[in-house]
Amino acid sequence: RIVTTPIGRPLRELDSILKLIVVVADAMRAHGAIRERTGILHRDVSDNNILFYEPKDGDCTVRGLLIDFDHAIVREDDQLSDQHIERSGTLPFMSVNNLAGNYDWCTSLDDWESIIYLMIWIGTYGFNSDCGRSTDNEDLLIHNWVVGKMKMIAKNKRLSLSSKGSMSLLMSEFIKDIHGHYKLLQKLIEELRATLVDSSSNPQAVSIM
Repeated sequence: RIVTTPIGRPLRELDSILKLIVVVADAMRAHGAIRERTGILHRDVSDNNILFYEPKDGDCTVRGLLIDFDHAIVREDDQLSDQHIERSGTLPFMSVNNLAGNYDWCTSLDDWESIIYLMIWIGTYGFNSDCGRSTDNEDLLIHNWVVGKMKMIAKNKRLSLSSKGSMSLLMSEFIKDIHGHYKLLQKLIEELRATLVDSSSNPQAVSIM
């Protein structure tokens, strides 16, 4: 028998965009530290694999945790294996490279791309079902991330990332009357997209576009 104690709560129990940003930042700091120190790449950054907790002391009101390394791999060398090129992750948050099944290394930037999709997902659908917007709503642009074949989903995501205008159109469907600071979330997503896609020094942009 194993007795466990919860160490964190799911993102759906958050109540503000500001807290979401702090939690995601903590999770990705952990992601970077693990990758740098151990060579382990997570490969499944999603809404269920980031938790938050509220410290009882200290200045910070909320902190984030990265969990569930079931799909993680160790990148110790430059030799590809079947494990390295297999698709992995949670469908709405998988990177373009991952969805397309390209014979390219998955890198930390694939997981950062997943963070963009995660924040757009929450901005569009909310933290939980209380917002009254169903994930089955076929009228929303983001619905194209969960229907059809993987390569078609990759094509739709590539289009969303292709320009600031395409991304703005996607974010125009954010829930504005429920999420305070939704404009801050939009700005953060725009900056992440620009860094990931528009940067001429970023090799990941090649595999995305």
